[in-house]
Amino acid sequence: MKRFLNHTGAIIGIIAFYFLMEYFIFQPSIINSKVEKIEDSFKGEIIEIYAVRNTPPTHIKLKSSDKIIKISPSKQFIENAEVGDSVIKKGDETSIYLKKDNQIEEFTFIELSPDNFDHRDFPKHLKKKLYNEFE
Repeated sequence: MKRFLNHTGAIIGIIAFYFLMEYFIFQPSIINSKVEKIEDSFKGEIIEIYAVRNTPPTHIKLKSSDKIIKISPSKQFIENAEVGDSVIKKGDETSIYLKKDNQIEEFTFIELSPDNFDHRDFPKHLKKKLYNEFE
């Protein structure tokens, strides 16, 4: 019986440790990654549309005025994009814009859930600015 309780205690400890890691380490890093992508701004010309594995294209390489930028936009964006088109991502926005034949189309770049807005690490200034878009 004592041995059973020791094993049960160890299993409960491992499960508790996992949930603490999830709450304090994994979720904040996911939120921080999304926040960085929202706050980022860039523009450039598409020089390559490619896949990192043996799949349909999933990534785009842009040439901006001073560097090469690699992004992974939505499938819908990639299906509409062609080499030579221009891409614009404004800071503090979840959208990305594709300029093609002098027309600009808007696509979702970062998807946010209500849980993202409610997370303790999501910045208040972005919550205030972006929340109305999702109501």
